[in-house]
Amino acid sequence: MREPVMDGRFDVLLAKMQVGTADAVKTEIAASFWDEMGNGDHAQVHAHLFNVPSPAASCGGATPRPSTWTRYAVRTRLTPTHPPTTQGGEAMPLGSQGFAVIQLPETSPDILPSYDDCPVDEFMGNGTRFKRFSQYRLSPAGSDGWSFERLPHRDYTTFKKFDSAGCGIRRIDEPIKVDFTPLIEVGARELGLDRSEDWQINVHQNRTRADGGGPGPLTPAGVHHDGHEFVMIAILNKLNVAGGTTRLWTPDADDPLWTDTLEPGQAVLWDDRALAHDVTAVLSADGGRGHRDILIVAFSRWAEKWYGDDHYAAALTEQ
Repeated sequence: MREPVMDGRFDVLLAKMQVGTADAVKTEIAASFWDEMGNGDHAQVHAHLFNVPSPAASCGGATPRPSTWTRYAVRTRLTPTHPPTTQGGEAMPLGSQGFAVIQLPETSPDILPSYDDCPVDEFMGNGTRFKRFSQYRLSPAGSDGWSFERLPHRDYTTFKKFDSAGCGIRRIDEPIKVDFTPLIEVGARELGLDRSEDWQINVHQNRTRADGGGPGPLTPAGVHHDGHEFVMIAILNKLNVAGGTTRLWTPDADDPLWTDTLEPGQAVLWDDRALAHDVTAVLSADGGRGHRDILIVAFSRWAEKWYGDDHYAAALTEQ
């Protein structure tokens, strides 16, 4: 049915949602509104087009795939204060603020028990962190999937400019034993990774333990960047813990852009070049032992990979 009257509250809302947004976002909103109004053609005003059957209705029973914009809006429960940015006419999944929170699919039965077998991290956490680590090469597969090549196991190294607490050394971790790639592929699709090239990922399987004797520190480096293009933190399990609040920061900000204590089955993804992050310590909820199990995935283009002799030489010799 056609709208019987024009509702001016929509125009007020449209104006309010632009307060504080970037010029490029305002331009995109204006272009979208002009399209809603039929681009100057009264017959093409969208309110009238609701009476016109979509060509998709006669596509032989196939359900059209939702657009990236639709998936973005459903995933983030989009509000007018968080409009998406665009790239090449397609909505960027992370939106204008550079992050998204998603729901994860159910994990296979072997995933959660595998955290019980993680060795203690000898380099970070002062005995409260247990960890495994692996690296992969991602290549586009099919129309929107990714294939995973597990790379020969090597030590983890990072740069001083990104991690002053654990830089300049070979951090020796045992490889991951279970298959996290179905979860990682969900993150890769949600990020909308550039499919014109391969990607390299660092995958950290971490358990942080806390008890009445003290907290489990999560980010000894404080507010920092990891040094990759994108990062995903997935929360898989929490037992008798509090704390562990993730915060994302814009440059030189006094307060975080976003803060939340994620629950199992949730993940946050962000643009690591635009946003820094930290996570508050994990605390025991009642003075007894508890733990928090997560998966961290860091995404870099293959041309900028954190793998191989060149990377290790650069990370280990950085002054």
